[in-house]
Formats: sequence, C-alpha cells, structure tokens
Amino acid sequence: MKRFTNILFYADDVKGMEKALVRAVELARENDARLTVLDVVTAVSTNDVRVQSSIDSLQSVIVEQRKAELEKLVADVPGKADFDVGVEIVPGKAAYEVIRHVMANGNDLLIKAPYNRFGSLVFGTTDLKLLRQCPCPVWMVRHTTPKRYRKVMAAVDPNPESEVEDRLNKNIMELATSIAEMENAELHVVHAWDMSFDVTVARRVDTGEENADELAAHKRRRQEMKLDQLAREFPDAKFETHLLKGAPADVISRFAKEKGINLVVMGTVARTGVSGFLIGNTAEEILHSIKCSVLAIKPGNFSPDID
Repeated sequence: MKRFTNILFYADDVKGMEKALVRAVELARENDARLTVLDVVTAVSTNDVRVQSSIDSLQSVIVEQRKAELEKLVADVPGKADFDVGVEIVPGKAAYEVIRHVMANGNDLLIKAPYNRFGSLVFGTTDLKLLRQCPCPVWMVRHTTPKRYRKVMAAVDPNPESEVEDRLNKNIMELATSIAEMENAELHVVHAWDMSFDVTVARRVDTGEENADELAAHKRRRQEMKLDQLAREFPDAKFETHLLKGAPADVISRFAKEKGINLVVMGTVARTGVSGFLIGNTAEEILHSIKCSVLAIKPGNFSPDID
C-alpha cells in the first residue's frame, strides 16, 4: 500500500493516542511517507503591553515542554529507529490549527485517536470539526481496535451520473482495498438503500400496494446494478458486496457490529449536493453509531470553511 506521501498525526493526548501513533509510524514506513506529529497548545495572551514579554516567554516554555514530551514519546515508538519523524507544537485553537497545517503543508492524511472520556465511544467536538472540515482523509483510530485490522468495511453510495460522487466512491474503494490487502483483512463493500419515503408517497397517491412493491423492487435492481458496476472497477481485489435495505445509519452500524468490523472507510458528501455534505445528516448518524475506527474521505472539490 503506497497511497500517502505526507502524513500528519494530531497528538492531542487523548486515551489511545500512543496506539494510534504506532499505526501512524507503521503506515508512514509502509508508504515511505513523511510523518509529522503535531499538537496544539493553548495560546497565552494579554492586553497589557507591560507584561507582554513575560507572556511570550511563558508561551515559549509551554511549547518547548510539550515538544520535549512528544519527542520522547515518538522516540519510544516500536519500529521508530532510523525513521525520521518531525514534531511541531503551535499555539491556537485545536481544529483550526490542524486544518491550517494540512492546507499549508499539503498533508494527504490526518491520523488521530478520537475523544474517549470516561470510556465513551462518541466522537468529541474537535473530532467532529476535523471530520467535517479537514480537506484530506481523516483516520480516527479507536483504542479498542486490534493492532491489525481483521475486517474492513467500505461504505459506498454509487452514483455514476455524478462525476464528483463517482470519483469519491472510487477513492473509498481504492483506499479500502489497499488497506485490506496490507492488513490481510476481509473486505466488505456495503451500500444501504431505503425505500420508506418512495413507498409511502406511492401509497398515498393511491397507486396500490402492488405498484408500491414494484417500485421497491425496481429501485433495488437499480441500486444493485450501480453497486455491481462499481465493484467491476476493481477486478483484482478480493471483497464481498452487500446491498442493505433500510435507514443507512441503522443498517450500516448493525452490519458493522454483527460482522465485527474493525475499520469503516466512508465518504462525507451528500447526493443532493446542497453544501455538499452528508456529514451532519446520515454520515454523522453513522459516525455516532459505529464503535470501530473510521477513515473518512472528502470529495476532490472540497473546500473547508474555517473562518
């Protein structure tokens, strides 16, 4: 797997950070990629010019102390020997500074351990900001996942009529197949479709139960054809396809739990194209319901709003 060249690891000192850092080092070595470890510390400021020099000195001490801590942590990572890892500390607001770094330095992957306070598996505020706004793929590595992924899921929504969405789904497949091959893992390609709205409308306009069922059967065939068309783009990869009927957040999270999925690779663009985001709607529901690691991918035309 050689998909990345410039990886950023966000070391915000959450539970499981060390485990995520080990994966970042392994992935960077596998890809022969540059790896930078970044943390964001609180910016110390004052409106009193009389103490500005003292404030600046304090800020420098905070930065240097945190840098020393991370340099030691990086040096102790197994397999780190003879592999150069940069360490950077910047003052400011966490998510903003991480995204700014990605944009300024052309990082093509962000890795971090998600928020895990009191054992919760719900993504934290900073996690969600990065999932929503970071322009490069974001890999959230749960501390509960095994050292090696045994089962990977690619959650796709095939739409060949849209060039942007077609490219996004192919990117999901490319990354998922590469990761599954690298990890020697099972790969499950999943597409969820829901007919509840269409059937409800059909019945309300009195098209009859039979016509409503025909409508559902027709839509299933269309979605199956789209999934098969996407799958044929990857003839050398090994995977199983699954067409799941029901609300995407429900059936995808249930499938992930039943199959023991360790990593979900998914996109964050909506088919409607209104502001372009599924995040905050279906994708965010999925993110909150699955309990495994996540690799979230943006469309190629994504532009973050961090003002």
